[in-house]
Amino acid sequence: MERFATFAFNWHPGHIASATKALQTLVKQVDLVLDVRDARAPLSSITAVAEEVLHGSRDRLAVLNKRDLADSAGLRRAVAAMEAGGLGVIAADGRERADCARLRRELRRRASASQREFRSLPFTVAVVGVPNAGKSTLINSLRALGGKRAVVGTGGAPGVTRALRLFDVYDTQPRVQMVDAPGVLPPGNCSGEWALKLALLGAVKDSTLDLVAVADYALLALNVAQERAYVDRFRLAGPVNDVEALLLAVAACSGGMGADGSVNRERAALAFVRALRDGKLGPIMLD
Repeated sequence: MERFATFAFNWHPGHIASATKALQTLVKQVDLVLDVRDARAPLSSITAVAEEVLHGSRDRLAVLNKRDLADSAGLRRAVAAMEAGGLGVIAADGRERADCARLRRELRRRASASQREFRSLPFTVAVVGVPNAGKSTLINSLRALGGKRAVVGTGGAPGVTRALRLFDVYDTQPRVQMVDAPGVLPPGNCSGEWALKLALLGAVKDSTLDLVAVADYALLALNVAQERAYVDRFRLAGPVNDVEALLLAVAACSGGMGADGSVNRERAALAFVRALRDGKLGPIMLD
């Protein structure tokens, strides 16, 4: 891991800074914080800043989202460890109706059991997590179960949600409202393996990254997990450890070769990283 020691990124746009400040007050006022993490990195996708923000919350439920992209055995171990630490946890795919129905039942159970002074007021839930963890997709899916249209923009890139927004999820008693918040990241430089995991999962704008380093880390993670889908997808003779050999194969398959036979390394690296993010290289756990 020594070759990754110098990896770092610095991406903290103004909307994240202002939302983080607002969240520090908000989490003390809502009934529940939905702590949304990427299931492939349930420990790394909660930042120290988010932990500090969530520390003052009344109640908290972790949702390990994108469970369909995570290794199932590793995910079960992560859920068990988090529950052993006293944290309520639900593993979910925010696009899967059955998973969202299970989360809906848990939210309504907690709303019904709430000891609020004014029961006619809605049960409020703040949805918090790193960028691109799937927070907005979850809200849209939960609204759909309540017969409501999607109101939150979603996308495969970080930074789609840019301000705190309040939405009704269920109108029938017990009423539930959710606050969608921009992703939370620490200010300044983020470095080392933790930063690589966030970069690999799409929590950071790709244009700010050393994508070849991220692809190199992704290759290492796949090899350690003995996940070999990349070998067939990019027509390799077998597993490789050399990122340059990988990028050559990816470029040959994805149109990243120049007329002179040169490799567009950044383009090939991005194609490889996106394939992993989208689950095309098999399920994986990074923590």
